[in-house]
Amino acid sequence: MANGTCGDGLTWVLGADSTLIISGYGAMNDYAPSGGSAAPWNTHAAAIKSINIGFGVSKLGTYAFAGCTNVETMYVNATTPPTIADANSVNELPKGMLVYVPAGSINDYKAATHWKDMNIADILAQGKCGDNLTWTLTAAPDSTLTISGYGDMDDFTEAEPAPWNGMAISRVEIGANVTSIGQMAFAGCADLMAFQVKEGSETFMVKDSVLYSKDGRTIVAYPAAKPATEFRTSTDVTTIAPYAFANATNLTALELAASVNKIGEGAFSGCVNLATIVSHPTTPPTIADNTFSGVDKSIPVYVPANSLTSYEEAEYWKDFFENFQPILGTGLGVVEKLEGVYVVNGRIMVYGYTGQIRVFDVSGRCVLTTTENSFTLPQGAYLLRAGNAAAKVLVP
Repeated sequence: MANGTCGDGLTWVLGADSTLIISGYGAMNDYAPSGGSAAPWNTHAAAIKSINIGFGVSKLGTYAFAGCTNVETMYVNATTPPTIADANSVNELPKGMLVYVPAGSINDYKAATHWKDMNIADILAQGKCGDNLTWTLTAAPDSTLTISGYGDMDDFTEAEPAPWNGMAISRVEIGANVTSIGQMAFAGCADLMAFQVKEGSETFMVKDSVLYSKDGRTIVAYPAAKPATEFRTSTDVTTIAPYAFANATNLTALELAASVNKIGEGAFSGCVNLATIVSHPTTPPTIADNTFSGVDKSIPVYVPANSLTSYEEAEYWKDFFENFQPILGTGLGVVEKLEGVYVVNGRIMVYGYTGQIRVFDVSGRCVLTTTENSFTLPQGAYLLRAGNAAAKVLVP
């Protein structure tokens, strides 16, 4: 990360994501087009992809952006257009570059000298979200929340939510030098479809629009409006961050890999349509008293057969759910196959077993408990559980 000063009261930072950030208060120095008197970022000019000009910058120096021929976007946060020293300040910037400005100031920029020759677009809202982090939200149809700068993001609460809480945001772009995401940062982003991370980040990555830690071991945030109805954690994941899936109302099925050992507070709060959970860890992951707030207590939670009691007695698991069922199949939680099960003329026959038999439908609901070895059921697929043995049957 390169950095320095560029005027009395102004500093600059060029991050790993190729974003040049100019912040502070006052006028920028004037520069030569090249050589020792060029702008201090001039040796990196061709690599700069985005420029963020802070609220307090009052003037852009001559030849400030000489050689910056690959810039794609510029964010100008001042409500009053900064003075541009002369055409040489900006004439090497690409003509098609988007320049985002505060929404209430767009007409001022479109009338201002040199600015009026650029491709001006709205910033719907903007502000700070950390000591050295800023956020900008562009207007629809783009509706992108961009987190720029360096360092940690502030944490947020229900009482003091993120400044963009409740706004129409379809995409979040995380800068390469952002080192943490604040708690509850995106819990109120009901329209969020995808995350993106600028190239060069050593802290975060994105897989299938979901935000992860760089090592893939922590799910940091899931876009609440992602249309997928099922989510399975990879075997790399050990932790699900607080409020990561908050209000993801499209989710109906969740499968936790055996590697998961901790799920943060509020992680699945508001996932009101969640209808099935499959949890492979033999030891129940640590959860909080609000991890599954709002989730129906009666939904089936499938767990390893030899861990049924552990989940039924585990702190908070036992409070959130009341319908724990064994996982069938190979690997962890193998359940012995129930032999001697037949379907004859629509009637289920169980031979060679004495004791209680429980029958579950495909939603995991127990539809029959009996000690009879022969019984009828409506057409459909069922799971029979007898002691530690089970069998799947289909009634035609």
